[in-house]
Parts: sequence; structure tokens; C-alpha cells
Amino acid sequence: MILFVIIYHRYRGSSVIKDDIKRKRLVQWITLVCFILLTFGFMVWYLTSTTRMLWQVLNLEAAVTFNKGVQYLLGCIIIGYGLVYAMGSEILRKGEVQKSPTKWLNIVFISGLLLIFVFPQAVHYPIQSYLLRHDYHICEKVSYRWLHSQVIIYTQSEKACKSL
Repeated sequence: MILFVIIYHRYRGSSVIKDDIKRKRLVQWITLVCFILLTFGFMVWYLTSTTRMLWQVLNLEAAVTFNKGVQYLLGCIIIGYGLVYAMGSEILRKGEVQKSPTKWLNIVFISGLLLIFVFPQAVHYPIQSYLLRHDYHICEKVSYRWLHSQVIIYTQSEKACKSL
């Protein structure tokens, strides 16, 4: 957003952006860049959180953090990159939207929405089963829930739970 304000104020009085078409193109490009950065940020957040959790599970550390809210990001990432593709192709084609990409994007969006609802539960069940088989317990003291985001801390002992 700050990038948009800087670029807009820099060129607003110049002859580069005198007509509405060029302003519209500038806003389209800035919006595309913002969506790319946002989706990339979601991807980095998802990958780092999931990698850290898998590392804790595979090494059977004293405390394992499962962030169910982060698992929703996989569907958001797919939808985000679908939007980036749609916006990028529309900008490059200067407003023409073809049938085949639209059909493909519908499939991407529907699969992303399905992943948002199904993937967190599908991942949570096997991880919880694995940890409970290895004598882990949910540490209610530090686990919390806010709306759909749920952070569950599994510990091997009550002592480890109290130390958190």
C-alpha cells in the first residue's frame, strides 16, 4: 500500500499518468504486486510453521506445537496464486479474459476452498494420533483457540507443560 502511495504521488502531476487508462494500469500492477507479496508471505509462513512442527514431531521433542490455523493457509495460497494468475493474465492481455483460463481458475478456486475446510482436519487427526501413541498429552495451560485458529501444545510430561 505504501508503494502505491509513493508511486502515485510521484507521478500524479507528470505527463506519464495524465489519462485514466494509465492510472488504471498503474493501480492494476500495484494490486498485482501486493497480491504476489501477500501470497508469498502466506507461503513462507505456512512452510516455516509446518516444517517446524514436523521437525518437532519427527524428533519427538518435549513439546510439539500444532497450529491448526496455519493449516488453513494452504487453501489460501492456492486461491492467492490463482488470483495472481488471473490478474496477471488480464493485465497482460489488456482486459481480455479467455474461456479456458476462466474454467481452469474455477477449478483452482473450488479446490482451494475445499482445502481450506478439509486440510486442517485431515492433517490434525493423524498427527494427534501419532503423538498420543507416543505418550504425549495436550497441555491445556498454554493451548488456546481464537475463532478458527487453534494452537495445540502437546507435551510428554506434566513437568514439561508447567515449564512452558
